[in-house]
Amino acid sequence: MRTSPFRWFLLGGVGFVILAVLTWALRSTAPASDALDVSGAARALMFWELQRSYPSARFPSEGFTVAVAQRQALNARQAEPGTIWTPMGPTNNGGRTLAIAINPERPESIWIGSAGGGLWRSYQSGLNASWIPVPTGHPVTAASAIALAPSDTSVIYLGTGEVYRYQDTRGGVVDRPTRGTYGIGLLKSTDGGATWAPMLDWSLNQERGIQRIRVNPTDPDDVWVATTEGLYRSTDGGATWTNVHPVVMATDLVLHPTDPDWAIVAHGNLESVGRGLYRTTDGGATWSQLTSGVPTGFIGKIILDIHPTDPDIVYASVGNGLTTSDFTSTWLIRTLDGGTTWSTVTTLDYAIYQGWFAHYVGINPHNPSQVFLAGVPLYRSSDGGFTTDQEAPIHVDHHAIAFHPTDPNVAYFASDGGIFRTTDGGLTYEDLNAGYQTLQFYNGTGHAATDSLLAIGGAQDNGTWLWTGSETWLKVGGGDGSWAAIDPTDADVQYRSSQFLNISRTTNRWATSTAISPPFGGPTAFIAPYVLAPSQPDRLYAGRDRIYRSDDRGTTWTSGAVLDGNAAVGMAVSPTDPDVVFVTTAPDRLPTLRGQRTGVFVTRNGGTSWTNITGALPDRIFMDVAVHPTDDQIAYLVASGFGAGHVFKTTNGGATWADVTGTLPDAPTSAVVVDPLLPDEVYVGTDVGVFVSRDGGASWASFNAGLPEAVLVMDLAISPMDRTLRVGTHGNGMWKRPLVRLPVANEPTAPPPTFVFESIAPNPVRDRAILAFRLDAPGRARVAVYDTQGRRVAVLSDQEHAAGRHTVPFETEQLAAGTYIVRLEVNGQTDSRQATVVR
Repeated sequence: MRTSPFRWFLLGGVGFVILAVLTWALRSTAPASDALDVSGAARALMFWELQRSYPSARFPSEGFTVAVAQRQALNARQAEPGTIWTPMGPTNNGGRTLAIAINPERPESIWIGSAGGGLWRSYQSGLNASWIPVPTGHPVTAASAIALAPSDTSVIYLGTGEVYRYQDTRGGVVDRPTRGTYGIGLLKSTDGGATWAPMLDWSLNQERGIQRIRVNPTDPDDVWVATTEGLYRSTDGGATWTNVHPVVMATDLVLHPTDPDWAIVAHGNLESVGRGLYRTTDGGATWSQLTSGVPTGFIGKIILDIHPTDPDIVYASVGNGLTTSDFTSTWLIRTLDGGTTWSTVTTLDYAIYQGWFAHYVGINPHNPSQVFLAGVPLYRSSDGGFTTDQEAPIHVDHHAIAFHPTDPNVAYFASDGGIFRTTDGGLTYEDLNAGYQTLQFYNGTGHAATDSLLAIGGAQDNGTWLWTGSETWLKVGGGDGSWAAIDPTDADVQYRSSQFLNISRTTNRWATSTAISPPFGGPTAFIAPYVLAPSQPDRLYAGRDRIYRSDDRGTTWTSGAVLDGNAAVGMAVSPTDPDVVFVTTAPDRLPTLRGQRTGVFVTRNGGTSWTNITGALPDRIFMDVAVHPTDDQIAYLVASGFGAGHVFKTTNGGATWADVTGTLPDAPTSAVVVDPLLPDEVYVGTDVGVFVSRDGGASWASFNAGLPEAVLVMDLAISPMDRTLRVGTHGNGMWKRPLVRLPVANEPTAPPPTFVFESIAPNPVRDRAILAFRLDAPGRARVAVYDTQGRRVAVLSDQEHAAGRHTVPFETEQLAAGTYIVRLEVNGQTDSRQATVVR
């Protein structure tokens, strides 16, 4: 029921994957010293594109926007309109974060951009779980660059799209941009983030991305934007644009603090044409390339910073490539004459294999001799970068830094692990991720059959996490967390994995664990599938290029025959027969490069033999498979990519397949689950949300009420104990939604309510209101506030109460004007009231 990423060379234990999709890996039979190590992030990005474009070289540039419009059309037909999605967390660990901006007039107001979860904001310096998602009215997944106009902080520019390669050939993948998530161009707000409008509208060119935004310190309408297509400038607030330096892959720029026509721009990444440093002194009319002292052999990207008071001093962090042969250096260079000549400050290799992906140099504007160098680790220097302190003890893979506008000891850091801060100049660091729900789950999450408050899942570069009912989750594994499972008969027995099918088992909820991986060898998905047989949970199946079987919870394994030579990417076992298993496979290259295609296989004898049931299915990557709860002749497949069917159904065990996509959006589809009590009800997860069929795929309706504006769905599962549908997203953590429909014979009589939600007064609310409720018996009452998109923006109370009447204050100072839903939950029952905040 999930999918995977793989690559062709062993990655020496490093797995920095960008998007949970397809990054496969064939373990080399050569000695490790002879194998070509490749950054996991690079492989993941290449195959993120492959999964969505396959079998073509590119996916349609307008595909995502068209799919969003199709979703909006389906939203008019909402299934179960009385229920909405609510977040499960984790709210104690962020996902990959790309950008930071601090309001110089109100420094406790901080904006951050996540790679998959859009734009977020805190009014409390990131403290007290104060992060809230910022709706833009547009499908923003990757918020890649943020800039507030220094002279008018109500003007904010937001860049979208995460792209690192531009039309380049690498690793056998031809003409393929390396990217993370979709981009729609540049958005602008003139009211402090309340509303947004497209300024550089690339909604029909989603393979483009924004890398950096700089605004003239004295003119909010004069904005420069570094993009994949070159360097753009607008002098009228974004109404019109000029590509003032049309060299591809502009990665950064710095502006002179007093001369609005002076700028230095950096271009290039992964061997793109024209890479290097350039300077203009006439507003972009003419440019000169800066070569004296600039490294010539780099193939990564360059990140810049400028001295706050002496603009002749500029630093450049120059990164190299993504394989072992490129690990020669990261260069920190500096100019003292405005860019005419440069000299090397240090060759400390702080970017290592991520010179194309994650590194920067940051100059403390209050103490310019203090410089932070970041790549895989983070270093601090007190002498301008010539020497460094020991590595900072925070999450690796660093993308951005921002300094407090008035306090020289405070700085904020963004990495693959979210957001962090120092308040003592880099001596110590603190985690600010509380409330920042942006973890990037992979497919293959596990949900307990005997405990509605227990789930487990793996996340990109953030390990494996265990949910026990709270939005604060417990980390139980490292690396790139991958497929996970919980024994349906004994919830103490759980399974986790990391990249390349490294599986561990616990029998005591991770007090101790045992490694149980099947034998290594053969093409293996980076995020490789394994499943428990629901009717015989001691039996496990695990997939490489062949399927391994264990009948003793992974202690010993038996190898099956090679399927088609490609890695397994999706897998499901019949709920009633442990011998029936469906598996999907996929190549790591385009068909024209390897002469192979995707495959679908089934066994009905526990893996002794396999039958190829691909038949007339299109050559698409089948991300997930689901089997009917009582009839394993019926199964569903979902396919990624654009321009073909996305849901296929068999009623004869795979002998034939019918396309039941119908009116679903033409969007990559990664997850499918069948309701075990109502097997005609099928749910699918796509790059634009969740949809449901009530008639076995004959028709479809939207099931998105409460989900974010843009959400990449990676996994779906149904918790049988509380009848909730769970969704694992790549950038917004995990969510749940009650399934209120039951078979007629099973419809329960609703228990009488044990509480009354009496009032919110006053309502509308200007600054403060009082919520009143009454409990008929003692119980735990949780009061939370949600916006109209279903995103939780505040928790007002969550504690035990005696029977009787209670009140809770509702402070609205940090909420924008608008409509909110206030939900009271007591002992599993809920009631909601609408509140209107006015200013």
